[in-house]
Amino acid sequence: MPISLEILTSLYQLSSKPAMLPSLPHKSSTLHCSFMFYSVLLPCFITLLLSPVSFTHAANGNETDRLALLAIRAGITTDPLGLNLELNYFHGHLPQELGRLFRLKYLNISNSSFSGEIPANLSGCSNLIWLRLGVNNLIGRIPFQLGSLQKLERVQLHYNNLSGPLPDSLGNLSSVRSFSLAVNSFWGSIPDSLGRLKNLNFLGLGLNQLSGTVPLSIYNISSIEGLSLPYNQLHGNLPSDLGFTLPNLLVLNVGHNQFTGPLPLSLSNASNLVELDTSGSNFTGKITIDFGGLPSLWWLVLASNSLGIGEADDLSFFNSE
Repeated sequence: MPISLEILTSLYQLSSKPAMLPSLPHKSSTLHCSFMFYSVLLPCFITLLLSPVSFTHAANGNETDRLALLAIRAGITTDPLGLNLELNYFHGHLPQELGRLFRLKYLNISNSSFSGEIPANLSGCSNLIWLRLGVNNLIGRIPFQLGSLQKLERVQLHYNNLSGPLPDSLGNLSSVRSFSLAVNSFWGSIPDSLGRLKNLNFLGLGLNQLSGTVPLSIYNISSIEGLSLPYNQLHGNLPSDLGFTLPNLLVLNVGHNQFTGPLPLSLSNASNLVELDTSGSNFTGKITIDFGGLPSLWWLVLASNSLGIGEADDLSFFNSE
């Protein structure tokens, strides 16, 4: 049902109670992660998530959407702390005016149809904690200016058409805990600067065109729980001490790359491991991992490699207790 612009521009006056707003699948049923947005008691929190929204006369297309968003912005006398436009039918480019919301902490425009490039002036939102732009039609490169957002904790840019190399400035996001950049067209190597993100819990770079080796500095971020790099052109060996340097590992997915060498015996030490996927690569040698020491493991995919050495005990890992 169309919602009048007058109603939308007055929504900022509503105070929201603490709530958990689930992000439901909108464009793809294959999303391998859940997106949760927690609103806090913010008198200036704006959310248009209530239903897929179409503005009155929205048939006029992108220009109508742009004018509607600008009208909402014009009706706000103070900068909001949170802006949630998820699960709507917005089209067109992201308004440059977003970069002038200097008090903004939470920005969620995921699961819509926004296009164009990420505005570089979002770097002006120096208080931003969550940046969720996933599942849109955004193009171009990640602006290097975003590396100045020192308070940023969650970056979700997955399922877009972004491209180019990952900027080194991302390593300056010292507070970031989650990086989700999967399903884009990023190319080049993974910046060594990402190894400076000592608070990182999740790094998702799957389904891109990344090449080269994974910087050793990333394997030394002990806080990492999820490392997901499938479907790239990455190569090299997994470090022999991987299970010791990443003791909190829950998910390791490096499938469909060009990795070589043996699977590290030290993964026996990753006692919290839930998912291990090394399929479609060039791993070799005997499997020596003690899977009996991984009581939480429920997803193990080792298909399409060159594992085994042709001896009778190649499958002895099945006897792990």
